[in-house]
Amino acid sequence: MMAADRSGKGKALKNITTAHLDIKGVGSWSKAVEANDTCAVFEVDVRLEGQTELTSALQDAAGEVLCGAYYIYVKRLLAL
Repeated sequence: MMAADRSGKGKALKNITTAHLDIKGVGSWSKAVEANDTCAVFEVDVRLEGQTELTSALQDAAGEVLCGAYYIYVKRLLAL
């Protein structure tokens, strides 16, 4: 996984093993990541009215939170 500062220069966060996503009132999800991964993608069904909170965490193998996600992209998909 990569992290970047405001200069746009990234640094590898090689010890990240798990990405977490939490949406208040909906649920929590975790996904294993490899050292060469550049992102973690979660596809979840969210059916809420109004506002909620979304948080993320990137953890090492010991379970220590190293940081949160720098960017989170949310895409609305219309039901068929």
